[in-house]
Amino acid sequence: MLRSKPTLTFTTALRFFPLFVVLMAVGMPASAQNPQFDSRFAKAQRDAASNELDRAFDAYISVKNHSGTNGPVQADALLRAALMAWNALHADNYQVTLRQIGGTEKEDELTGLGYKADGVLNQLLSTYSDSPEADQARQHIYGAAGNVDLRRAIENEIDLRNSRYISYKLLNSVVSLTGSLPGFSYWFALVLIALAVKAITFPFYLKSYASQREMRRIQPIIADLQKRMKGSKDLNMKIMETYKEHGVNPMAGCIPMLIPLPLTWWVYSVIRLYQFHFANGTFLWIGSALSHHMPNVLATNLATFDYPILILYAASNYLMMSLNPMMDPQQQAQQKPMNVMMTAVLFYMFVMYRWSSAFILYWLVLNALTAVQQYFYVYRPGKSGSGGAGSMVIAGPKAPEDSGVRNGKSGGRGGNGKEGGNVPVAVRPIANTELRARPRKKRQR
Repeated sequence: MLRSKPTLTFTTALRFFPLFVVLMAVGMPASAQNPQFDSRFAKAQRDAASNELDRAFDAYISVKNHSGTNGPVQADALLRAALMAWNALHADNYQVTLRQIGGTEKEDELTGLGYKADGVLNQLLSTYSDSPEADQARQHIYGAAGNVDLRRAIENEIDLRNSRYISYKLLNSVVSLTGSLPGFSYWFALVLIALAVKAITFPFYLKSYASQREMRRIQPIIADLQKRMKGSKDLNMKIMETYKEHGVNPMAGCIPMLIPLPLTWWVYSVIRLYQFHFANGTFLWIGSALSHHMPNVLATNLATFDYPILILYAASNYLMMSLNPMMDPQQQAQQKPMNVMMTAVLFYMFVMYRWSSAFILYWLVLNALTAVQQYFYVYRPGKSGSGGAGSMVIAGPKAPEDSGVRNGKSGGRGGNGKEGGNVPVAVRPIANTELRARPRKKRQR
């Protein structure tokens, strides 16, 4: 007997309807539960929920970098990363966020997240300016200074944290003293900082310049030793003995140059702390009408990167190194390509990191002041022959045994006018000057 197939009646379906609803709710994809959900950002959202903010930010940027030419997804990733940072930095959430990520010792890490968010917003507004995400970033939101766009709101929050530092207050005071004028106060403050740094480090540079002059004073003696003892295993020992005999320390010129390095780092940190205010500053072509038509080449303010001022900095750097001429023509020929290479490396580094024109302007002023110092304390004495920096006639020390000048066999006369005396090393005059470099003698009591 054939069994009839069961039929699904309305009553039976109604009986199983609650179970059907539960199964649909459990099996419903996350995208249907949350319109903002995108599986590509699932990892970033999980990290953010676990208060791993840096990892979440990097996950958003990773989606952007691996999206090929999909512009909408890239713009969405940048906006999501910036919004996550804003939610953490906002004044209403800031203290809660700090407690969640580990306390006040994580405050610098949170500020660093804000700097990264500012960078991605700059990329969003410049590269994807016509996207809906860029329009959303331009919408007014409530920030520390009232209704501002997302980027300005993040910058205001960062600046509020930075204003607690003494160095920030010092630079702000210098700018305020001159009226906070966009076309004057900001670049003038950089010039004053460069002058102050140069005044503080001037005594150390004087020691370095004196060492450079002394090294060049005995350079003909060293060159003569290298020529006569070429290939000898005792050459380095003889050179060090000559340095000691003339009271010269080869490292004396390097050590004073390392002392100003902490000041360099301090200036960089001050400019970084105050960088959002430098967005109000202009300088010559920086911030001009032309700069707004060529923003990729000319800086629109002192907080952005500028190619012309970097080129001027590179030229000043090459000039500064060239004002330290070598006495040996061969060394001088080798120094020129080295100066070019070092300048090119610095140029590439500045372009890669795209440091603000304010920081490059500070270095340009500092290089100009250093070049002036080198001209008066190293280059000009070298040209005039004073201080032993130019070409000179040298009376060397007593000839060593293997120098080719033998006692009684030199064919010349010794210091006593007789054959066979100790004959001084004859060094050919390089130029007409009366300066003679002799070993320092101890004063006899």
